Amino acid sequence: AGDAMAHFGLGYTLHELGRTQEAYRPPRHYTEIAPCGSWNWCWFGKAARDIGEITEARKAFERAIELEEEGDQETDARELLAALDDPH
Repeated sequence: AGDAMAHFGLGYTLHELGRTQEAYRPPRHYTEIAPCGSWNWCWFGKAARDIGEITEARKAFERAIELEEEGDQETDARELLAALDDPH
């Protein structure tokens, strides 16, 4: 509970296990306490998308892209955002 990065790891692990409902809250919380990481926002976007929160997912992917453009790590947010816009 004292390690903020644990929220990221927990969300990632739950997502990989297919536990989408449980995977939503940890990355959401982590973006609040560590808002400057592109991967933080990308994983939050994935979690939001997976539970049907498409507007929230879109905003998260857009924030990840903004952070990339400011010099942060490259993510797959562009592709994920494009997939939201083209569900076919």
